[in-house]
Amino acid sequence: MNQWALKILQQHGATDLGFAEGQFWWDHSLDDYYKGFGRPTRQSEFFPDDTPYTGGVFDYIVPMKYISQIWKETSEALKKAYPKSILYGHFSHWYKTATMMYPMVYIWDLPDDPAELAKAYFKAQAICLEPVYKYGGAFQHHHGVGRIYAMQMPRQWGKGGFEAIRAIKNALDPNNIMNPGNLGFEVK
Repeated sequence: MNQWALKILQQHGATDLGFAEGQFWWDHSLDDYYKGFGRPTRQSEFFPDDTPYTGGVFDYIVPMKYISQIWKETSEALKKAYPKSILYGHFSHWYKTATMMYPMVYIWDLPDDPAELAKAYFKAQAICLEPVYKYGGAFQHHHGVGRIYAMQMPRQWGKGGFEAIRAIKNALDPNNIMNPGNLGFEVK
């Protein structure tokens, strides 16, 4: 790390943790996605490869002053709902008053049933987003936001905002042929 940046961080109470965690991330950041390189994956730290599990990345932007509280509440709620789970992640896109948080969730010891795995996924999503809404943040997931986060749209935009977007959608697409079911709108 740049010594100038480290000095500023230490003046504000930061502690230099060394390179080990960063190096582990660098060496294994793609292991979950590209298995078969003969090295342990983050998943294999939690459960064997044949164990049914679900998980995801639920990224959101939150006010800087609530980062610790949001992480704490999310961790506690996730463990309460799913004792066999892990929450970890990283931060990116730092701004003056907010940051993007990328919490990653794995849940295991679940039934080997796609419907049950999906139910656990969406419950984990709701658990991760509850503190975000509580402290004035917003979800930001840019991959699959229209379907994966569809049920969150009314809460994200508020009742008035959601109804305004629904009115625009209905005016532009009265036959509902453009992406039916996306963005939390019903399939007609």
